Amino acid sequence: MKRPVGFTILALILAWLAIAGFGNAVIQLNSNNGSTLMAFIALSYGGTALVSTLGLWKLKKWVYHSFLAWSATVILMLLVMQFGMYGIYQVSWVKFIGFSVFVLALLASLTRYIKKKMLAVAQQNLNL
Repeated sequence: MKRPVGFTILALILAWLAIAGFGNAVIQLNSNNGSTLMAFIALSYGGTALVSTLGLWKLKKWVYHSFLAWSATVILMLLVMQFGMYGIYQVSWVKFIGFSVFVLALLASLTRYIKKKMLAVAQQNLNL
């Protein structure tokens, strides 16, 4: 089956986010104000984004789970930046809740999209 256009776009976006995650980890480790925790989370973010990229690009059946892992890392980073960075990135509760709802809705819709398309790929492979 041909890769869905949405998978191609999402894979390219995740590839850029993987590069950003790895770059953030390097900056966190080499900065005087860097955080080891944030470096670890950024490394996890980059790694899970890269694995998801490969899964989307090659239509692997485990892509749904790798995207869930990346989503969990996004949520972890969101929480650590709000509550764990000693107020450096902290925003008001209204802004935090609004942004969190937006992020969760976006991740949920992308997860449903990936699951739906991968079920269609599996069904088409069975019909061949």
